[in-house]
Amino acid sequence: FVMTSVYLERFLERVDVLPAELRRSYSLLRELDEDTKASLEAVDEECQTFLNKILRLTPQERHMQLQDIKSQFERILEYSDQKYNITLQSYEEVDKHIRKLDSDLKSFQEEAIANPGDGNSDMFGNSLEDLPVDPNEPTYCFCHQVSYGEMIACDNPSCPIEWFHFACVNLSESPESGHWLCPTCVGSAKSK
Repeated sequence: FVMTSVYLERFLERVDVLPAELRRSYSLLRELDEDTKASLEAVDEECQTFLNKILRLTPQERHMQLQDIKSQFERILEYSDQKYNITLQSYEEVDKHIRKLDSDLKSFQEEAIANPGDGNSDMFGNSLEDLPVDPNEPTYCFCHQVSYGEMIACDNPSCPIEWFHFACVNLSESPESGHWLCPTCVGSAKSK
């Protein structure tokens, strides 16, 4: 199928930049972590110094040092907010790619159902006749090909074929009921 390669190429083009974006985000997070750690150590030291000499400080000096400690804590909170925003942006970027892939997959499945092909090629357009096949490997389905892609079993225990390729029986997903009969067995059941 040509459409498979088009979807795949488009997805790979979009996702190609994702690792670099994530690497940049993680690098920024690492820098912010280091800044946060250094600031926490500095504020801890300043708090310890403040407590050791609190009785010797004038009220104005105490107020100034407390303001300084407060501003350091505010800076640490700013680092945390920046880390949260970077993490959220990274998550949204990955989620955007996942949603687009889901959308492309749904479109691909709809096109595959609308144009099932001849059953003689796999989802990448490779002719099944050209693929090397172990002569001892069993064949399945109406197309008498080996197992490939998604398949479904007929729930009739006496079904002569038993396993079918989704594309050959026009399925894109397993039935919600969990019970499925192939067209041959449905016809046999109706004629009884």
